[in-house]
Amino acid sequence: MKNPHVESEPTWHPWAAIAGWVVPGLGHALIGQKTRAIILAVTIGSLWLGGFLIGGICVFDQQEHPAWFLGQVLVGPSLAANAYLNHQKLRFIDGKPSPDRPYAYEPSYGRVNEQGILYTALAGLLNLLALLDVVYRQPRSAKDAGKDHAGPARPADPPPVAAPALLLPLLAYRPFLDPLPLHEQWLAMLLPLVIAISVVYKTIKLEHLSELPRQAALLSAQILAFMVLVAAALLLLTEML
Repeated sequence: MKNPHVESEPTWHPWAAIAGWVVPGLGHALIGQKTRAIILAVTIGSLWLGGFLIGGICVFDQQEHPAWFLGQVLVGPSLAANAYLNHQKLRFIDGKPSPDRPYAYEPSYGRVNEQGILYTALAGLLNLLALLDVVYRQPRSAKDAGKDHAGPARPADPPPVAAPALLLPLLAYRPFLDPLPLHEQWLAMLLPLVIAISVVYKTIKLEHLSELPRQAALLSAQILAFMVLVAAALLLLTEML
C-alpha cells in the first residue's frame, strides 16, 4: 500500500532555479506562477538595471570588490558585464588610452559607484531568495489559476530597444557605460532599495498576491522607521562621545 504522505512530498525544480538565475522571475513563470514571476522580474530587474545605470559598467569589477561581486553574480547577466569590463581593461594593459584607443566606458567614483554596487549586489541577494523559493514551490495547478490576480494576465512589455551604436558617440551620456551624476541624491536612493526588499520578500511569502500592495507598504514603513531610529541613536551616541 502506498503511503499518501510520500506521494504528497514536494518536488524540487532545479531547472527553474537555473532559469531564474539567467533571467529573474523566469523560473516562476516556467512553473506557472506568472503573476509572481512578473513582479519578481520587474522588481529585481529594475533594481539591477538601476544600479547598472547609476554606476555604469565599472560596478561589475570582480578584481576591485570581489565580496560585492559574489552578490552581483547571483543575477546571471552580471557575469557578462564583468567579462566585458575585463575585455576593455585588457585592451590597455600595455599602455594608456589614446585618441585612437579611447576608453569604452567612464569610471565612476564616490557615492555614485557605491550606490551602483549596492543596487546590483542587493538585486542578486533578492534573486537568491527567489531562486530558493522556486526550487521548492509547487507548480501552479489549473484549480489555482486566477486566485492571485483580478483579470487575465497582460503580456509583459518588450524591453526597450537600445540606441544604434552609430548614435552613441553623438550623445554626451552613454547609458550603462557612464555613471549618473547623483552624488548629492545618495540618501534618496535608499528608498528604492527598501521598496524592492519589501516587494520581493512579500511576493515570496504571501499565498495570495492580492495582499501584496498593503503588506509591502507596511513592511517598507517598518524598515524606514527602523532606519530612522538607528540613525537617531547613532547621532545621539556620537554627540555624547
